Amino acid sequence: MTHRNGDETDGFGVPRRGFLRLLGGAGAATAAGTAGCLNSETRIGYRDWVPGNFDPVVMYMNVDSMHEHGLLPDDEDDVEYGLTFDEVNEVIDLERATVLVLDDDASPEIDGEEEHEYGGFTVYDLGDDGYAATDGDSVVEARTWVYVELVIDAYNEEIPRLHEEVPEFGAVTTVAGEGDLALVRPHETGEGGIEAGVANLAPETSDVTIAVTGEEEDDFTEIEDEIRTREHLTIDESRPDVVTEDETDVLVLEGTAETEDVPEAFGLVAEASSQRDADDVKRIDEGGESDRVQETDEEHDGGDGERHGDAQSDDE
Repeated sequence: MTHRNGDETDGFGVPRRGFLRLLGGAGAATAAGTAGCLNSETRIGYRDWVPGNFDPVVMYMNVDSMHEHGLLPDDEDDVEYGLTFDEVNEVIDLERATVLVLDDDASPEIDGEEEHEYGGFTVYDLGDDGYAATDGDSVVEARTWVYVELVIDAYNEEIPRLHEEVPEFGAVTTVAGEGDLALVRPHETGEGGIEAGVANLAPETSDVTIAVTGEEEDDFTEIEDEIRTREHLTIDESRPDVVTEDETDVLVLEGTAETEDVPEAFGLVAEASSQRDADDVKRIDEGGESDRVQETDEEHDGGDGERHGDAQSDDE
């Protein structure tokens, strides 16, 4: 199975690497959320892995539930790193990295050059395929070692996480909950909006919650109109709620989708944006990164481009 980091997104920069691998698994616990019933103390598991300087783009999959409801293939083929389908519990795709959360009995085998130990993980150089790291319980992979180590730092609480740094991201993810499938991304309608969509899967029809922020409250009317026109989603006709979470106003819409259509409703089977992917890889190869990532990379590297505990640069 070909592994590439950063080369599968939809038109909004939504990562689809984990979904396109068609992983299957068992044993993941689901923290299904109901809009308005959560609070800032609620733990949304995937947020533990998102560094505070990453863009607000996340796809989370409870692989067991996706498999149970027929959204992943029913077979026993191996996936990457010597893992079988029933050894991967969760997939967390970030814009610049992917995390595989593994079953207790899984034993990942990474075919790469062992680089060094970092934050309880062993980091491997995969050559053209980037970098991967594992502590036996999970695998973190990314195009560059910087992104791998930033994700590990977030997991180990060595740096702030995104929901702690960006109130809008924290608000929409708290209100929407985790569910079986979650997709967080900047909203294309309204300046500065972030959207979190969550599906709680069921045999035929699945409940969907969509929580969105806007730069101005007036944005909510336009945002609501856009969401109601989306294919494969049936939004409740009742007036949507506006709740306040962590001093942030959040528009909340409830609805349903036919379970077999949930991936398409969440944009996970859209055509990849090859030009954006090519531009992203080009920036990385040239040593460039997004403003949010670049700022914390300098702190992470000590300002000299050197890795913690290892002076090898990304170009070596």
